[in-house]
Amino acid sequence: MLLGAAMVAAALLLLWESRGVTFFVDEWSFGFKSRTGWGLGELLEAQNGHLMAVPVAITKLSLELFGAETTLPLRLVSIGLHLTNALLLYLLLRGPLGKLAALAPAVLLLFLGSAADLLIGSHGMPMLIACAAGLGAWLALLRGNAGGDVAAALLLCVGVASNGLILLFLAGAVAWLALAGAPRRRYWVPALPLAIYAVWWLVKGGEGESDFAFANLAALPTFAFDSLGAELAALSGLFTAAGVRDQQSFDPAPGLALAGALLVGLTALWPSGWRPPRAALPALAALLALWVSTGAVASPARQPESARYLYPGVILLFLLAAQLLASSPWRRRGAIVVIAVCALGFLPNLRELHYGGAFFREQSDQDRAVLAAADSLGPEAPGDLVLELDGDPGLVGVPDLNFDLATYRTARESHGTPAFSATELASASLTAQMAAARLRARASSP
Repeated sequence: MLLGAAMVAAALLLLWESRGVTFFVDEWSFGFKSRTGWGLGELLEAQNGHLMAVPVAITKLSLELFGAETTLPLRLVSIGLHLTNALLLYLLLRGPLGKLAALAPAVLLLFLGSAADLLIGSHGMPMLIACAAGLGAWLALLRGNAGGDVAAALLLCVGVASNGLILLFLAGAVAWLALAGAPRRRYWVPALPLAIYAVWWLVKGGEGESDFAFANLAALPTFAFDSLGAELAALSGLFTAAGVRDQQSFDPAPGLALAGALLVGLTALWPSGWRPPRAALPALAALLALWVSTGAVASPARQPESARYLYPGVILLFLLAAQLLASSPWRRRGAIVVIAVCALGFLPNLRELHYGGAFFREQSDQDRAVLAAADSLGPEAPGDLVLELDGDPGLVGVPDLNFDLATYRTARESHGTPAFSATELASASLTAQMAAARLRARASSP
């Protein structure tokens, strides 16, 4: 009942903070500016190296049914997936931690503002689907029967068709089976989705540019340590920087101190005879896979404090910590520490949800204003006029309207537009009005 109440509160808060938010970055190519048909090739096309057929299909269906004027249906789907992840985390934690202690991480996840980039709006849907599919598959495997295996395989296949993040949970599924001493015939569960992913990669996945860099391999230990620190900072709330009141306030330093102390503590326990339990293997395998896979594609925009890494990292870290505590003589005191740490992290994460909502509403207002300016242009305006360019003066956030006027007009005919009306533009923020004026100026320049 307590978890249900927290889920309702989180859903209402996320709906409020995402009010007025439209598409963001990759979402514009999920049926609006491109992938406008329902051909198999369009669904299977790689997006930043990922297979995203399921979220693309969901977005296209929303465009067909409700048009581009509203993203509320997509936001409801994303919120539902986030709530599902919190519920699945609770179900996986209540065995090793107990019902009351398991509630604290689940509630913190519901309000994990340090990962607001995934929770505000609907652009985080691919990763949210992958997390839900992976956690659901792990829970299904615990049943240890044919029905559970079939459910796990289906969920992992859905995850494979949503985002590459599912590969972490595939590694964990293999560890689950090894831990249970499963016969070889049960390994078809991770083998089937892995085979599907491999076929897709050979046919479609290798077409785009890869972000993988051999130079990153030398820095993997550092990246892994920084990732552990970022995850500890996120769940403890110690990432907040005093005096900074915007979304860019993540301070990793306290988390790195916690990571160092944790590793020293675990090392100090080794001479006493304590060893990590075998039950921790699935979460550990998935967490290591997360650090290695994300470290291999690291860039200035892909750092350990990125929301796309923090969200699954915090989930896996909670699962790992629960198993470590369950096998220790300090289980009861450890459960109290978990509750205390989650309580400490609640308000800072709640604050970041608010700041994240403000950022995405400002970003969406800017996009709506630019689209309104595009609507005001006459037929003489050049069709190859790009709506937003990198380096545009006064640009807020991300220039995600990186498509031309002709493409926009075609999409508008098919799905409508989220653009401001003339009245809405007149009452919009100065930043949004400047963005509209910027496009009109470029359209009129020779």
